[in-house]
Amino acid sequence: MPREKTQQEIVQEQLEANARRAAAAAKAGSAATQQAILATWKGAQTTAERLVLVGGVLGILSFFLPWMSISFFFASAGGSGWQLARSGMSVLWLFPVTMALCLFLAWLNLHSDGKKRILVARWYIALGAAWGWLFVANFLTVNGSLLVGGFLVTAASFTVLVGGILQVRDQLGSGA
Repeated sequence: MPREKTQQEIVQEQLEANARRAAAAAKAGSAATQQAILATWKGAQTTAERLVLVGGVLGILSFFLPWMSISFFFASAGGSGWQLARSGMSVLWLFPVTMALCLFLAWLNLHSDGKKRILVARWYIALGAAWGWLFVANFLTVNGSLLVGGFLVTAASFTVLVGGILQVRDQLGSGA
């Protein structure tokens, strides 16, 4: 006769089942996101559109890489955007959200007319300039060293900015 499971074993099995379902959902979501980004890349017709895509992806990836290291006498601090956001700098959560917004707008904008493209490009310009300026200005006022994630945040922000500027130029040049 099989022995009866303890409450702890039942909870353990439920946790394992939930973890398997979460992993499967994450895998499916990751595959769908990858397919959407690839489809948007293939549908992008101009360098401006591709620059925005590259900037958005770089921005999201850079959020998880080390941004900076700050030393003050015998203490040091720093970390990735994710670590800094979790440790109380909540405004930094907006960075990956706005980079994801750029990716979404790029996908949404694939078959838009010229006026809509200019409107979306204004968002790219505003977001790219805001994050690029904020990051550079904050870094210049702090005595620290910029790490790979910090360089990528700056590059991603300015790539989105340049993509937006080029998209406006392309649309105005084509008589939108």
